[in-house]
Formats: sequence, C-alpha cells, structure tokens
Amino acid sequence: MVWSPAEDRPAGTVDLATVLSSLQRASDHTLRTLGEVTGLSASFLSRIMSGQRFPTWWATALTTRACACGADPEVLRRVWEDAGARRERKDDPHALLSALRHLHQRAGSPSP
Repeated sequence: MVWSPAEDRPAGTVDLATVLSSLQRASDHTLRTLGEVTGLSASFLSRIMSGQRFPTWWATALTTRACACGADPEVLRRVWEDAGARRERKDDPHALLSALRHLHQRAGSPSP
C-alpha cells in the first residue's frame, strides 16, 4: 500500500513524519544506516517517515537519538503525543457520530 497525498494518511502522522524525516535528512544518515544503529528495519523507518506507520515513543526516541541532530527530546515527545492524540480522535467512531448529529441539527433536522 502506498500513501501519496498527505490527506490520505492517517491523522496525526503527517506532522511527526515530517519532523522525523527532517531529522533524518539533517543527519545525512541513510535509512539503512539508521536501521543499523537503531536495530529497526530500513523499511519500517521509511514507513514511519512517510507517515504510513505511527511509531511507538521508544522507536521515535531511538530514531531521534540515532540522528544525533540535537533535537530536544521534550519537544519531540510533545509532537509525538499530539500526533497520537489527533490520530486517536480521528479513529473514534463516537466523534464522527457526534459531528454528524451536530451537522444534522444545524441543517434543521431534515428527514433522511
């Protein structure tokens, strides 16, 4: 499965993916080199940095340390937590139901 436009990616992954990808590019490490240093596969790192997968905090911190770009771990932790929270909210079926109910009421509660 290939993710192309940012809108098609799962919510919450784009910002984190952008940050991690930027750190990787700034480090001048290839994904293969990062994989060797972190113990994560290059293909998994590629999916994280493209926004196809949402990493655990452990994988995020490990990747960041391997880039050795001086990124502030506390700031990155907040980016990771915010991305995770947005991702969970989008996947919450109750949020969708609530949004649809609100729109239905705003439209004057038309019959189906």
